[in-house]
Amino acid sequence: SAPYIEFAVADFWGKNEGQELITVNYLQSDENFAQEGQRASLFVRDEKEFKRVSSASLDLRVTGYKSCQAGFVDESRTGFFLEGVLDANTINTQILTVNDRGTLLNPLLRGGRSDNVHTPSLLTQDINGDGILEVPHPELINGYGEAIESERLYKTVWKQLEGNELVLSRVMFISSFGIRITFTESMYRALTLKPISASREIVFYEFNKIKQSFKTSTFILFCSFK
Repeated sequence: SAPYIEFAVADFWGKNEGQELITVNYLQSDENFAQEGQRASLFVRDEKEFKRVSSASLDLRVTGYKSCQAGFVDESRTGFFLEGVLDANTINTQILTVNDRGTLLNPLLRGGRSDNVHTPSLLTQDINGDGILEVPHPELINGYGEAIESERLYKTVWKQLEGNELVLSRVMFISSFGIRITFTESMYRALTLKPISASREIVFYEFNKIKQSFKTSTFILFCSFK
């Protein structure tokens, strides 16, 4: 009977038989009825009726949702991934999970905020095909920290939920001409790159951390995509 703005149905609570419903609601605070808050609620079907089992707080800064989807958090758990709009250029991610007792959790919410932010152009997805959803985080590529914003290049660090934290899953560079390159740990720590859009080429260089510059005399790898 309560209004909601988003919902998902999946097997969130592994100890319960069947599927459960999670809704995202705007609710008035019990302490201050003039103040609206955001909460998510977990419902189960009980004797042909819906019964609310538990609820969890959400980030109050979110003004709407770019994307909401149920998906695997790990090999055994399903979560509800909420991509919340903070402003025109910023999305944050909240991941709702349910523990064995049927308690709805928002483990990435700290002090009322979820600071896992990224741009609206890149959203949570299963980036490596293992069935588990990963959250994107932009990080500057080596050597571009002093560049003006329009010339900066970013790699995408994909993370997945482990316990109450996001941990590294994959590191990628996604070029403006649609090529995705996955970095090993040694690559993203030791290399930098320069994409050449006109010829659809990406040139890799070893990065000199001391001088914060390219070692252009040490050529590492050249990739051309036609």
